[in-house]
Amino acid sequence: MMDPNYGQALVEQIQREIRGRIAHEQHNCNYLAWAIAQAGDGDHLEIGTLFGGTAILAALIKQELGYQGDIWCVDPLDGYYVGTPYEYPVDPVSGVPINEETVWANARAFGVEERLHIIARPSQPWPPELRARTFASAFIDGDHWGEMPWRDWECVYPRTTRYVVFDNYDDRHPAVQQTCRAAERNVCWQREFAGGITFIVRRVREC
Repeated sequence: MMDPNYGQALVEQIQREIRGRIAHEQHNCNYLAWAIAQAGDGDHLEIGTLFGGTAILAALIKQELGYQGDIWCVDPLDGYYVGTPYEYPVDPVSGVPINEETVWANARAFGVEERLHIIARPSQPWPPELRARTFASAFIDGDHWGEMPWRDWECVYPRTTRYVVFDNYDDRHPAVQQTCRAAERNVCWQREFAGGITFIVRRVREC
């Protein structure tokens, strides 16, 4: 049974102390924390970092549970949804500029900077630093439009051994919904959970 409050104390701490914000709505951070905990040892990948809140959450979950593994973050870090219909020069909610310096400052404030690796570029084309890497878990929360969710999934799933978590699984983002439905049809994966704006698939066999 999925716990909608899993990791709540850590989520609240990040909400209080982060510069900027953690994108927490409809328990999505709690569900992400649950998947990372279930995945166990191994690196975690996230596409879409914003101010580093979910990356910090991933690192703190691993730290709290004694798991090995680093957090790899892929995000241009040059504004809010640049090149999409929702583009802003700064985050429209917090008013804080989105850049690599803010992410590193937040990581240092939470004492997890040694676990973080930031690739400040788009996820497509796929970064060469990640081509030979595998991940226990992955979080897809990047470009939500057009073919981008599908292209991210195509790059992520062969490299992920346990769980892939999608954010913004809702009617406002039909490309994400379509990708999630395709993901659960893949014979190597099955739906673990769908609720709020979160969709999680679990690997069930090697392919």
